[in-house]
Amino acid sequence: FPSHDNMQNRKHISGVKITNQNIFRAVDLIQKTNQFNLTKNRSSLSDCKKMISSNKNYFKIYSFKSRSEYLPQVGVVIYELKKNILCEFLLSCRAFERGIESKMLYDLKKWLKAKKLTFNLKAKSSISEMSDQFIKTQIHKQL
Repeated sequence: FPSHDNMQNRKHISGVKITNQNIFRAVDLIQKTNQFNLTKNRSSLSDCKKMISSNKNYFKIYSFKSRSEYLPQVGVVIYELKKNILCEFLLSCRAFERGIESKMLYDLKKWLKAKKLTFNLKAKSSISEMSDQFIKTQIHKQL
């Protein structure tokens, strides 16, 4: 995934595993209502701790940095391998249109491909048609 869009406006988007050191920020993002949240789930701290206790699950928190701005820990993706479902996919509204959501989907699809899995939304999610369409369209553009 390109880390910059051109030589004048370099940007770096990074995703790191959610750990005990950054889990509180991840849960803070999950609980906020003003997020671009495709699953509309609201996992609690205990839910997240259970999910990250298994190294088999995919759980990352994303940051953005460019020459002019730094947006630390603004996106969260949690995918539960055992059930093969997307539990959380959200991005702070202040972080839109910087390519973060594309990087989040790219990384997730790459991980799923390595596991020989296909993308699956959480069944009990009350996901809207627009969110559903966004995910389906974006996930198939990656890789």
